[in-house]
Amino acid sequence: MSAFGDIGAPAIVEFLRAASCAKVRAKSIVYRDGESSNSVTYILDGSLTAYRYSPDGRELVLDYLGRGDFIGGVPTLLVGADYKANFKAREKCKIAEIPTADFP
Repeated sequence: MSAFGDIGAPAIVEFLRAASCAKVRAKSIVYRDGESSNSVTYILDGSLTAYRYSPDGRELVLDYLGRGDFIGGVPTLLVGADYKANFKAREKCKIAEIPTADFP
């Protein structure tokens, strides 16, 4: 789900210096499909499910994201880009976010 791939530790350290951290409760929706993307998010602890709904309303799991994964990528850096999936915490999580406007 991320275009950042395996970036090195120095880049992660710089990202975390500029980021704000948040705790997310289990089963909380972090981002919704179609919601405007205004940040790049890094999972510090815990795990999330990326999913969409089928035409008949069933939840279709696209990916499981965990510690060290990014939510988003190049599309989230574009002004007016929308999330293409829902992201829900599978358990208690800690995430780091940096607004796209502040992205180095």
